[in-house]
Amino acid sequence: MTTRRRIVILACVGVAVLAGVLVVGYLPSRVDGGLEPTVRRVLAWLQGLGAPPWVDYDFADFVGNVAFFVPIGLIAALLLPWRWWWMAVPIAAALSGALELGQFLFLPQRYASWTDVVANTLGAILGALIAAAIRSVRMRRAPLQRSVPRSARR
Repeated sequence: MTTRRRIVILACVGVAVLAGVLVVGYLPSRVDGGLEPTVRRVLAWLQGLGAPPWVDYDFADFVGNVAFFVPIGLIAALLLPWRWWWMAVPIAAALSGALELGQFLFLPQRYASWTDVVANTLGAILGALIAAAIRSVRMRRAPLQRSVPRSARR
């Protein structure tokens, strides 16, 4: 697959992920609204098995927000030039801040939170670091592939 084709596919996936983030961020009600009782029961069960008391609903919400932005950091870092991969983090932090500001200004039934911005930014950091690791591995492999005759590659 050519580099250009990879970039186009990655950009399309990025647009889809961004659209999903915007939809979830600007829904009038929380995405987990109907699942909250179930999540709370599962967390209570886990605490009954010995999970620490800080593994509560707020912790699950925080972890969910981290996971929510891993794809944003990953895709942004892969789309940016190699030396600028780290810019995925401030871009994602700005996106998260804009989402929370929009919730604060336009969605009174939603609760804008700085902890969501922190969690989303941590997710973007994880995604960007995964992208950097992927690129690093690919760059180390590239000289090996160039030394193998094209007819021998698959």
